[in-house]
Amino acid sequence: MGDHPQTEQPESVDRIRDIIFGPKMRDYDQRFEAIVRDLDRLQQELDGLTDKQASQNTAQTKSVQALRQELRQADSEIRSELKQELVRIEAQMAEQNASQTEELQALRQELRKANADLREELRQIAQRLTGEKTDRSTLGDLFIELGNQVKSGGSLADLLKGLEHQG
Repeated sequence: MGDHPQTEQPESVDRIRDIIFGPKMRDYDQRFEAIVRDLDRLQQELDGLTDKQASQNTAQTKSVQALRQELRQADSEIRSELKQELVRIEAQMAEQNASQTEELQALRQELRKANADLREELRQIAQRLTGEKTDRSTLGDLFIELGNQVKSGGSLADLLKGLEHQG
């Protein structure tokens, strides 16, 4: 029986502990289990939120990539249209410049011709005036004759007839 009290001692110590600390330990165990359950639940929610966020990130990334592609395509289309418009405007301007150059050349030719025509007409008028004008000595003789006719009482008609015979 001597051995028996020694084996009862550890059991009795556990029992005493259970009596003294039992309710507190059970309370701590329950609290610990509740905290572990809460942590597991929170971890599951966190995992769910992480998955949801990853899914949203993937969707947003795809959306951003699609928008970038649309922007690149729109940019490319706009650039192409602008290049075509620029080519059209350049061609139109070149055509207008050519047309204006032709008009300027035509105007220059017209001015040259008009200048040449005016010069020729001026030469003809000068030659005609030279041929038709009376020189000074003839004009002087005419005035002398006119003066003599006036002094002698002759008529202007007689003077003109006399001039016709001289010419």
